[in-house]
Amino acid sequence: MNRLYRFHPADYAVGQTEAFYGKMARKGLLLEKRGAYLSRFRKGKPENKVYRVELASPSLLDDDSRLPEEQIQLYEECGWKYTTSHGLIHVFTTEENSGAPEIYSDPRQQASTVKALRRNYLLSWLPPLFLLFLNVLLYASLTGSQNFLIRLRYFFQRAWVEETAGLLAYIFGMAFLFFGMIYAAYRSGMLYRRLRKGIPIDHTGRERHILHRIPQGGFLLLFLIFLAGSVFQRVQTASYPMPFESDGPYLTLNMLGIKGERGKSLQGNPSSVEKEQSLVAKQWHTFECISESNTEYWMYQDIYSFKTQQQAADFLTALMYTATFADSPSDFTKTEAENLDEAYASDLELLCRKGNTVYSITYADISPDNRYVSLIWKAIAEKY
Repeated sequence: MNRLYRFHPADYAVGQTEAFYGKMARKGLLLEKRGAYLSRFRKGKPENKVYRVELASPSLLDDDSRLPEEQIQLYEECGWKYTTSHGLIHVFTTEENSGAPEIYSDPRQQASTVKALRRNYLLSWLPPLFLLFLNVLLYASLTGSQNFLIRLRYFFQRAWVEETAGLLAYIFGMAFLFFGMIYAAYRSGMLYRRLRKGIPIDHTGRERHILHRIPQGGFLLLFLIFLAGSVFQRVQTASYPMPFESDGPYLTLNMLGIKGERGKSLQGNPSSVEKEQSLVAKQWHTFECISESNTEYWMYQDIYSFKTQQQAADFLTALMYTATFADSPSDFTKTEAENLDEAYASDLELLCRKGNTVYSITYADISPDNRYVSLIWKAIAEKY
């Protein structure tokens, strides 16, 4: 391979970038192209080269980050060869001891070129914040403005139970992203202020500012760990057609006295069982559909087995706020169910707890006397 790729310093680290490319050249790796995170180098003989970074400074509404041709020509006439660019970063090089003058003799002149870089880092907050706003707005429109913040809280509680590792990966991933944006805005602002004061850029790259790597590296490490945990949860999830005899805590329509031929949902999903385990709870998610005497019966179940009864009791409230049809606990009626610790019913939905196990059942009860409710309570109690 005649070409290699290496991670380069961030755009705000101008001095470190210049020193990095010079160091690579002395190793025989000559800069060819700069990308967003990686630079491409061509293998060659070690050379003593000096690199300088020039920042484009377009106006706020101008997305053209190229340098004017006359500016490039002027630099090349002074002995600086244009090498590559990416975004606002433009790289020039010359041979060491070539006698080429510094591009800027007064740091205050260079300060004006940092304005666009600082502005870009500040504006980088807008896309993720706008996306977050859209997600919140969408969730609000789906759930209604009433109890929105409460429902949002219990939405995350349910996500914590069902996808613990995935939620933690999301949290630490966002922490890594926002910390990086905060630090980049700080460094670019600090660079601007130093230049305004007449303090030149340290071209040797001695200013490392490595303290930020500890929290940012920690966020990245935790993100990768929990991302791996989330992937492992998905890999370990067992999905299979629902057997006629229950092989877990879930119920079957056959246990309720409903006989017939199993069919598919309106979306074409067959009767199935999905078994998985998050860092918080074991879970079973099932769907079953049976056609009997030209009547279709169906039932969805979400079952959670926790380590403690208190965890299970707390989770019942989250299920009430995140139910498919009900909006809040006021839509559920507490009922007496023999041998169950708690039992609640609403139209088409049932919630109950036995010990450290919680059931959430959505079903079609076409009987006029709702007799299947009592049958479901009885079947769950008999499971224990």
